[in-house]
Amino acid sequence: MPGASLDAVKAALASAHPLPSVPAFAAVLATPGATAAAWLHLLTLDFVQAAWVARDAAREGVPRRARAVALALCFMAGPLGLLAHLAMRAIVQRSRRRSGIVILPTAG
Repeated sequence: MPGASLDAVKAALASAHPLPSVPAFAAVLATPGATAAAWLHLLTLDFVQAAWVARDAAREGVPRRARAVALALCFMAGPLGLLAHLAMRAIVQRSRRRSGIVILPTAG
């Protein structure tokens, strides 16, 4: 039923509401192509987010175990991984400020 997905998109665009209703959104995702596109979109966002978290954690000197937890959460539940990284980074920075340790930025 490829036409059903297109009809759902047209109905959502014609609606006065800025966001489609849940049934309209479900109708769009009912086709394998739309489901695959949505899945690839989410995976891409997870990979970009995880790459940033990995680089930032290395630059900030976050311990490897904390990096591993944040990266695993990035791939399993994207926003939780980012929040875990930001929390751990804040803890590491506060700890270093209290102890007087300075981390110099690395090249690259």
